[in-house]
Amino acid sequence: EEEEKENNKNKESKKTKEVIVQRGKGREELKKKYLEGDSQTPRPFESLKDFFSRTGDHWARAAYEVTQRTGKALRKDGFELAQDRFNELRPELEVLEQELELEKQEKL
Repeated sequence: EEEEKENNKNKESKKTKEVIVQRGKGREELKKKYLEGDSQTPRPFESLKDFFSRTGDHWARAAYEVTQRTGKALRKDGFELAQDRFNELRPELEVLEQELELEKQEKL
């Protein structure tokens, strides 16, 4: 009976370690995607306004390819594309932001 309890503890410990490793891998993948990502990817803690300020030229070019509009209409179309991208990635960014906050607290 004692041996069985010890085996169960070892199994639980192994599962816990696996979860921690998987969490770490997921964290690293998110960091790579959002911290080293391309110009069409929002950064952690970046507002939509800041994201569009940084990437507006890209979104204007993308909008122009589709609409052929210019001026304010083009800027509006570009903003809508940026907003769609921002909202699409927001759930993943929120997870990464929480992870980064935890890391920051762990270092304190």
